[in-house]
Amino acid sequence: MGKFIIYFLLCSIFFCYINCIELPTNEYNCVLAFFTKINILSNFPKINSTYNFCTNGILCDSDTGSVKDITILNPSDNIGYNGQSILPSDIACLPNFNRIYLQKFNISKELVFYEFPQTVSERTFDYGSYECSPIDQILPECFSFSFSCQSISGSTIKMSHLMRITYFLLGSSYVYFENDVLATQNISIVQFFATSLNYPDFSNFKSLLNFRMTFNENFVISSIQNYSTINSNTISFSHPTSMAVPFYVPLNNYSKIISISATFKKPDSMIDLSTYIYTRLSLSSVGQMFNFNGVIPIIPPPGCSFLINSGNFNVFPNFTYFTGEFTSTSSNFSIELPSYSGKGQEVTLASNNLFGEIDQSWCNTYLNIFNNKLTGTIPTCFTCYFSDPTMYSFFRGNQFTNYNQSIGCPEFAPRFDLLDSDTKTFRVTGINIGYNPNNWKLNSVNFPNIKTPVRIGYEYTVSYLFAQLSNPKYFNITFEHPIPSRTIYFPFGDQLPNPTSIQITSNQLLIKGELFSSYMGYSNQSVEFEESLTNCIINDGTFFNITCEFDPSSISTLSYPTIIKIKNDNLIRRVIVNPHFGQINQMACPNNCDDISNSVCDLFQGICVNFSCGNGCGLYGQCNNITGVCNCDSNHQGPDCSIPFKQCPTGSNSLICSGGLNFCNNQTGICDCDSDHQGLACSLPFKQCPVGSNSLICSGGDNNCNNQTGICNCDSNQQGPDCSLPFKQCPTGLNSLICSGGLNFCNNQTGVCDCDSDHQGSDCSLPFKQCPTGSKSLICSGGLNFCNNQTGICDCDSDHQGLACSLPFKPCPVGSNSLICSGGDNNCNNQTGICSCNSKFTGDDCSKPNLYISSIIPSNTNGGEASFFGWFGDTRSNQSILIGIQKCQPITYNTSNEIKCIAPPGNGVYDITLKQDDIEYILRDSYRYDEIIKSCPNNCTNSNQGICNTSNGECKCIYNYYSFDCSLKRNNDSGGNNGGNPSIDPSTGGTNITDNQVNFQIYFKNLFEIDFSGNIVNQYSLQSNWTFNKTKDSQSNNIYKLSQTIQQSCEIIASIEEISTPKQYSFAGTTFTLDAGSIKLTISISNYYYKSNLNTLQLQLISSADNNENQETDCNSKEVSTNEINTSSFKYIKISKDNRILQGRFINKILSDGRPTYLSIDIKNESNSMIATLNLPHFLNQSIIDPDFSVLLETDFKSKCDTKNDRKWLIPVAVVVPIVGLCCIGALVYFIYIKKAVENPLKVKLKKIMRK
Repeated sequence: MGKFIIYFLLCSIFFCYINCIELPTNEYNCVLAFFTKINILSNFPKINSTYNFCTNGILCDSDTGSVKDITILNPSDNIGYNGQSILPSDIACLPNFNRIYLQKFNISKELVFYEFPQTVSERTFDYGSYECSPIDQILPECFSFSFSCQSISGSTIKMSHLMRITYFLLGSSYVYFENDVLATQNISIVQFFATSLNYPDFSNFKSLLNFRMTFNENFVISSIQNYSTINSNTISFSHPTSMAVPFYVPLNNYSKIISISATFKKPDSMIDLSTYIYTRLSLSSVGQMFNFNGVIPIIPPPGCSFLINSGNFNVFPNFTYFTGEFTSTSSNFSIELPSYSGKGQEVTLASNNLFGEIDQSWCNTYLNIFNNKLTGTIPTCFTCYFSDPTMYSFFRGNQFTNYNQSIGCPEFAPRFDLLDSDTKTFRVTGINIGYNPNNWKLNSVNFPNIKTPVRIGYEYTVSYLFAQLSNPKYFNITFEHPIPSRTIYFPFGDQLPNPTSIQITSNQLLIKGELFSSYMGYSNQSVEFEESLTNCIINDGTFFNITCEFDPSSISTLSYPTIIKIKNDNLIRRVIVNPHFGQINQMACPNNCDDISNSVCDLFQGICVNFSCGNGCGLYGQCNNITGVCNCDSNHQGPDCSIPFKQCPTGSNSLICSGGLNFCNNQTGICDCDSDHQGLACSLPFKQCPVGSNSLICSGGDNNCNNQTGICNCDSNQQGPDCSLPFKQCPTGLNSLICSGGLNFCNNQTGVCDCDSDHQGSDCSLPFKQCPTGSKSLICSGGLNFCNNQTGICDCDSDHQGLACSLPFKPCPVGSNSLICSGGDNNCNNQTGICSCNSKFTGDDCSKPNLYISSIIPSNTNGGEASFFGWFGDTRSNQSILIGIQKCQPITYNTSNEIKCIAPPGNGVYDITLKQDDIEYILRDSYRYDEIIKSCPNNCTNSNQGICNTSNGECKCIYNYYSFDCSLKRNNDSGGNNGGNPSIDPSTGGTNITDNQVNFQIYFKNLFEIDFSGNIVNQYSLQSNWTFNKTKDSQSNNIYKLSQTIQQSCEIIASIEEISTPKQYSFAGTTFTLDAGSIKLTISISNYYYKSNLNTLQLQLISSADNNENQETDCNSKEVSTNEINTSSFKYIKISKDNRILQGRFINKILSDGRPTYLSIDIKNESNSMIATLNLPHFLNQSIIDPDFSVLLETDFKSKCDTKNDRKWLIPVAVVVPIVGLCCIGALVYFIYIKKAVENPLKVKLKKIMRK
């Protein structure tokens, strides 16, 4: 117990020495004040009355006790911190710290930019949710500067402020970077990590090693050009998947490692990066569009490790291009897995839709293919290593029949061969040797230091640089996998097997020793009783043991000494044994008798036995131990009687082989005749026939040489003295004539007819007509185009067309319903391969609908069903509608022409945003909630002058009051609707209304086409080219019709009608009253063709009034005044001059393609003019506008004056009618009126405006 107490005290002293470092007094007081200020003292232990500050992130010097490292991390759940701002003065009293890390504190700007006297190498400031100041001045010098703050997004950081930083990291806020440093001045930042809104110019960043930028949706696309200036070993960048960016990676060829996360736009062609220096290219979240005809559109550099994930590919990767490691997961490969022909070390195709079986060729790479639809059996090259959990996981998520982790590996046969003894380098080959050389331990201890694949899964070179090879004859390798692990011994090179013990049983030999086969099948082994030629069948063997079986009767006659021959491939060892059953022969010989020539070890006696006849005389001779020469039997010869002996036949003159220069081969018994003789006994003459084709006698084949005469006998297909010329009969053609006769000619060496200029074919029986000459003066323009010279018509290849195939042919893309350009009335230009879409569709293959909204039936202010009419495509998905920023949901009805949804409550006018698939369409100021109770202008002035009709917002005047707001009163001397003398100017299309004092004019000026940004893209003057027609209606009212045509088919019609008696009138679902004397102006535009479906139209309508010449002094003279009044249903304009009033009423609805919809109207007063802007939604066929005007007299109007007034005055009034939409197609003849006015021209009759 006493020893334990002493041990505990020693440990406590040691612990206190390490952890209870005492701060210098001044630094202790400094830390105490700082931590008291920010209220975190409770985080530190207190011993007696003293805090131990050298803990919990505060690192102190073990010798001096000074603070070296300040790390204060404020977790989100820590409520102790009081939000106090941390100032430089809080820590400047710590003179020796060199690292500071503050997390989730209120850090002052002064601390960020403070220059401490000492070097502070690392500064990390993480504000959490606290606000910070932007980096707007030079940062102090430090090795590493990290800054994380959420409140400086959108600010700009100048590179000159970072000049003194080596490692820079910015997070949480997305900022602009500006390189304001001179191009000649080097910026020495080594690592640059930032969340950014742009790429600045990095040309003078000469020391970059690691570069990473993260962007959001506000990324400045135009800054991509600066990507080419980044010179860093490693580049990483990411864009949000919600925005597609162009594939701009090829702009930069400075970096070796590229890692990208971005959705890319569809490429126009394959992207060849094969000459770039990339060693690793990683592309993540590339998106559905990034492919070229379904193919991965990248050709990476040779050997480059290539990753492309989350794509959309339907063509299997071409591994001719992908020669390094390859990965493509979640990329929608829905095809059968083909065989593998690549050379990459690893292939990962996980989480796709591959089906079929795994071919054996995939054993040539390290395959990861989990989560597919594969079936069948997995090759053993992989299943052998299912004991490795990683390998096992690579095949999960399929339907294999042998996906079993305990499947084992019966076919495991490795081979190790030493290549270099100095570096301990081995060549490893064999069957199912696996993919991880780290599983191979030399002498059960050492892992390989260098591993080089030669053929993945089949051959490697490995080096064990620090291993010891203690045994000069052999070594062992422990294979950790397949399970169970095993240790196998291998010889150093070719060595003779070395038996040290042979025991003979009744039918077996039990042999012990070394350098036998490493395992069964490693080498070609055999064991033989040499004298009886009895083979002992090996049934078990290792590097150190052999067990074999023999037929006991075959050695029953053998006695000592008997030789047993052990063979490993071509290496043979002979030993002498005593063959008696049960005898153990294990007496060792000196050095196995290897150093004594022609000696064999006698394992029975342990002596070396020398054979004086060299290698012995075998079975066919006896050794003469006196002469040392073998006496062979009659059928053998040679020094050891191993060579057979056969006598050759006797020929001419009873001589063997006929004598002369002929030669007898007495091992085979065959005569070798000289050049002039032949035959078994060389008794026949020999004359060489001539050598023909392929240096063969008589040209070979079925030709025969009579080599007794030297003459060739050619077969039926050859001719000539050496049969080298072919003989082919030409075909019979017309009239049973060879080559059809005539001027045709037969070449009987080729069997081909040479036809005249008008014939062709194998027998010249077919006519010949020349095809036309096209490009480059070639027939059918050359290339792969084909000429049918029987008809003279060109058969063009898939890339050409035309009579001479001189025109290009490019197929247009296939779109909806698998139709070219999506079918319908879309057109394919097959010379360019570009689709020309009709007005309803767009996109490369015309499959995307040209969305537009032509009319809207809104809900009332309480919300409810809203209907949107237009064009939304034949197929629709992911559809949503926003009214302002609120969703109109749920969508209750959805067709190609109409959408219904439930609008939220609201009031006023809003934009409409339609989203569908990846298309967004916005219609400005187009949705106005229908007010349940409609207001009247000026509330009808007062209840004694008019009554408000809240159903349509129109005043009903009483007690002789009139005007739209009942503000004027008729009497005997003044007030009331007054007529003038109307006239139409056919040349300008203008309308003039005159009396002795005032002249009113109304005319059209211009029609503009406006793009989405408000720019004019087309302009048409409307001050000329009008066609004029005047008629009368059934009530004898004058009808004036003005019309003109633009764009060949766009018709503009203006119709003016006098209202002679009060009547109810209905337009676009709004009913209102037209007083007698009113003027109804109706305008329509039809069949306008837009440059873009986002463009709109704008129509200018000008009104003016001036004094007539030679007028008398006017006692009614007054200055011009204008007024504008808005109500729920109408917008009114009012121009007063000299007690005369021009009043205009605009209904806030139009007819768009036959449906009423909201009309947005803006009024602008400029000096003595008014500009009324009418904004119309998009329409396809027709749009109709229906304002009306009245000329009134003020209540105090004087019909007679005493003086004359000679002033001339002019009031310009511009009424601008912009028509918002994608098509402005105008024809004025459609109205939804209660009255019948469709088939007649619209009526205009101008009433006298003023009384004389």
